[in-house]
Amino acid sequence: MPVIVPLPEFTALSEAEVLRSLDDPGPENPVANEVARLITGYAENFKAHLERLGAPEEGRGEIVPSLRDGLAGDRSFRPLPV
Repeated sequence: MPVIVPLPEFTALSEAEVLRSLDDPGPENPVANEVARLITGYAENFKAHLERLGAPEEGRGEIVPSLRDGLAGDRSFRPLPV
């Protein structure tokens, strides 16, 4: 699984600068292209990780209802039994 890291020219950007850049819908937007590259890499790594784990057993590691339903509140993850 490859390590996914931001390109050096993007690491000093503030959150505000990134969000402003993402308002530009142009296909040549370097910040949007970098964000897309990172998201794609992270998603591919996560998918590979899940495939290695296999299908989860029923009821193992589920997100608490307040987070699952998109409500602000307890954002914890219910741990797997040991």
